[in-house]
Order: sequence, then C-alpha cells, then structure tokens
Amino acid sequence: MSYRQFLVAVESAFRAKGCLATIKNDVLLAKCLSGSIQMAYVVEREIEGFIRLSLLTDVPVEGAEGDILDYNFSLYGVKVMRDSEGFLVLAFELPEDCAMLLGAGRLLKEAERLSDLYRKVRDFLFKSRS
Repeated sequence: MSYRQFLVAVESAFRAKGCLATIKNDVLLAKCLSGSIQMAYVVEREIEGFIRLSLLTDVPVEGAEGDILDYNFSLYGVKVMRDSEGFLVLAFELPEDCAMLLGAGRLLKEAERLSDLYRKVRDFLFKSRS
C-alpha cells in the first residue's frame, strides 16, 4: 500500500465516523465532534519515516509549560507539544511501515485515545490554573 492509498483509507475511516475529512498536499485534515468538543486532527508523513497523527487544540500553553511537562510523563507514547501559535498539540507517531500494516483502524483508535487524553489534560490545566 502506498502512502497516498493509506491516507485515502484513513480519510474514509474518519468519514465513516461522521467526521469532515480532506486530503491536501499529502496531508489529511479531519474535524470530528467528540461530545460537545470539536476535535481537529492532522495526519502527515514525517521526514524520519514516521506517520504522525496530531490533535490540534484551542488550549493556550502560556504559563503552563511546567504543568504540561509534569503531566507528560504519564502520557506514554504521546508527545505533548506547542504549535507555532502557542497552542497545545497532542501527537502520536508510528513508523510508516507499521502504520501501513496496522491500517486505518489503528489510527482511528489512536485518534480516540488522543481525544480522551485531551479532555484529561484540559481538565488538569484548568484545575491547576484555578
């Protein structure tokens, strides 16, 4: 399976879950409603041979770097990052060959896991700022 075919399969899987999804320049963009929160996902190929699934958030990182880094230790397998605009990003990376073998279903499960983690991180940050 080529990377493009993989993206098309992932796009179809997101759409089957009721999400809006599109592929542009070999990057998949998807928006899903999870409860009352809209989740925005990006699936892209990294230079190092990995496929990254990112959950973009509307949570500003400012002033909470220490809290996020402390919390990051319990988020095994998930990268907690800051995007170029200063918002929190949760990402899962998988070697490209593994992603191709595991298929679109695995990426969707990871998207659901990222959504759950996002809700926990969001609650954690709002409690720590109070």
